Amino acid sequence: MKITTIGIWGGYPNKNEATSSFLIEQDGFRCLVDCGSGVLAAVQNYTELKDLNAVVISHYHPDHVADIGVLQHAAMVGMQLKEWRTPFPIYAHDRDKAMFDSLSYKGVTEGVALQADQPIEIGPWQVSFCETIHPVYCLALKFTAGGKSVVFTADTEWKRNWWRFRKAPISWCPKRTCMKNMSASSKDT
Repeated sequence: MKITTIGIWGGYPNKNEATSSFLIEQDGFRCLVDCGSGVLAAVQNYTELKDLNAVVISHYHPDHVADIGVLQHAAMVGMQLKEWRTPFPIYAHDRDKAMFDSLSYKGVTEGVALQADQPIEIGPWQVSFCETIHPVYCLALKFTAGGKSVVFTADTEWKRNWWRFRKAPISWCPKRTCMKNMSASSKDT
């Protein structure tokens, strides 16, 4: 499992940077975790957009979804050039119906609903979820494959059940810690 920090900023990015986002890769599968402002430009330093296989969104604040429209446009152009697999899956919770519905766009992207109590298979990973403490509904994400896991906490306060959620050999990736320790770097776990 390879994890690349794409952006480290909350709220809005610094110049030439991106809001909090990670690229997670395994067995040739590439999944982008969150897609806020500046993320689509920054991720192209590590992979072509057409080589992404999925996006997972933790919640619908702009610093986590601002580039979704840009991604949808890239998918539409890629489809016209016959370089893009469609529909491209964007995984997110469906508690905000309008935001979730906007993830499906003209047959080139498709919103896939996530439920906190229902793990799902995304590429090579079993992905499970834990509701966070945040002003809007937000899910922490745990990607597990080959007996190893990585947890992305998204935006949250401390919560007692984090330790139950993160069980198993993992890389623990709380948003602020990753921002400090993994800025613009890659890590194989």
